[in-house]
Amino acid sequence: MLQLDKIQGSSVDEEIERVEDYLFMLFKPKKYSGSNGLEVKAVNAFEDMCFIIGKEMPRDPRLVTTLTFYRTLENIKKQNAPPKKK
Repeated sequence: MLQLDKIQGSSVDEEIERVEDYLFMLFKPKKYSGSNGLEVKAVNAFEDMCFIIGKEMPRDPRLVTTLTFYRTLENIKKQNAPPKKK
Protein backbone atom coordinates (compact mmCIF):
# COMPACT_ATOMS: atom_id res chain seq x y z
CA MET A 1 0.00 0.00 0.00
CA LEU A 2 2.86 2.34 0.76
CA GLN A 3 4.25 1.75 -2.72
CA LEU A 4 0.92 2.81 -4.20
CA ASP A 5 0.92 5.92 -2.02
CA LYS A 6 4.40 6.73 -3.32
CA ILE A 7 3.25 6.29 -6.93
CA GLN A 8 0.43 8.72 -6.23
CA GLY A 9 2.96 11.27 -5.01
CA SER A 10 2.83 10.87 -1.23
CA SER A 11 6.06 11.17 0.76
CA VAL A 12 6.31 7.74 2.41
CA ASP A 13 10.00 6.96 1.88
CA GLU A 14 10.85 6.89 5.60
CA GLU A 15 7.93 4.61 6.39
CA ILE A 16 8.84 2.25 3.53
CA GLU A 17 12.43 2.13 4.76
CA ARG A 18 11.29 1.34 8.31
CA VAL A 19 9.10 -1.55 7.07
CA GLU A 20 11.93 -2.90 4.88
CA ASP A 21 14.39 -2.74 7.78
CA TYR A 22 11.96 -4.69 9.95
CA LEU A 23 11.46 -7.36 7.26
CA PHE A 24 15.21 -7.76 6.70
CA MET A 25 15.74 -8.26 10.43
CA LEU A 26 13.29 -11.20 10.42
CA PHE A 27 15.60 -13.37 8.35
CA LYS A 28 18.96 -14.57 9.60
CA PRO A 29 21.62 -14.23 6.88
CA LYS A 30 22.94 -17.47 5.39
CA LYS A 31 26.63 -18.31 5.22
CA TYR A 32 27.56 -19.32 1.67
CA SER A 33 31.29 -19.87 1.92
CA GLY A 34 33.44 -22.13 4.05
CA SER A 35 33.35 -25.82 4.83
CA ASN A 36 29.89 -25.60 6.40
CA GLY A 37 28.47 -23.01 3.98
CA LEU A 38 25.29 -23.28 1.97
CA GLU A 39 27.17 -23.89 -1.28
CA VAL A 40 29.02 -26.90 0.14
CA LYS A 41 25.78 -28.28 1.60
CA ALA A 42 24.04 -27.94 -1.78
CA VAL A 43 26.89 -29.72 -3.60
CA ASN A 44 26.91 -32.52 -1.02
CA ALA A 45 23.13 -32.90 -1.26
CA PHE A 46 23.39 -33.12 -5.07
CA GLU A 47 26.10 -35.77 -4.84
CA ASP A 48 24.00 -37.76 -2.37
CA MET A 49 21.02 -37.61 -4.73
CA CYS A 50 23.23 -38.68 -7.66
CA PHE A 51 24.37 -41.70 -5.65
CA ILE A 52 20.79 -42.71 -4.85
CA ILE A 53 19.56 -42.15 -8.40
CA GLY A 54 22.59 -43.95 -9.85
CA LYS A 55 21.45 -47.16 -8.19
CA GLU A 56 18.06 -46.97 -9.92
CA MET A 57 18.96 -45.92 -13.45
CA PRO A 58 21.56 -47.23 -15.91
CA ARG A 59 22.79 -43.75 -16.89
CA ASP A 60 25.00 -41.31 -15.01
CA PRO A 61 22.59 -38.98 -13.17
CA ARG A 62 24.91 -36.02 -13.79
CA LEU A 63 24.34 -36.36 -17.54
CA VAL A 64 20.53 -36.53 -17.66
CA THR A 65 18.20 -33.57 -18.04
CA THR A 66 16.99 -31.72 -14.98
CA LEU A 67 13.47 -33.01 -15.58
CA THR A 68 14.63 -36.64 -15.75
CA PHE A 69 16.77 -36.17 -12.65
CA TYR A 70 13.95 -34.84 -10.50
CA ARG A 71 11.29 -37.18 -11.92
CA THR A 72 13.51 -40.15 -11.10
CA LEU A 73 14.08 -38.77 -7.61
CA GLU A 74 10.30 -38.37 -7.09
CA ASN A 75 9.68 -41.93 -8.28
CA ILE A 76 12.29 -43.26 -5.84
CA LYS A 77 10.61 -41.32 -3.03
CA LYS A 78 7.22 -42.81 -3.95
CA GLN A 79 8.64 -46.33 -4.04
CA ASN A 80 10.23 -45.92 -0.61
CA ALA A 81 7.33 -44.11 1.04
CA PRO A 82 5.55 -46.01 3.82
CA PRO A 83 2.20 -47.43 2.72
CA LYS A 84 -0.78 -45.22 3.46
CA LYS A 85 -3.12 -46.45 6.15
CA LYS A 86 -6.80 -46.52 5.29
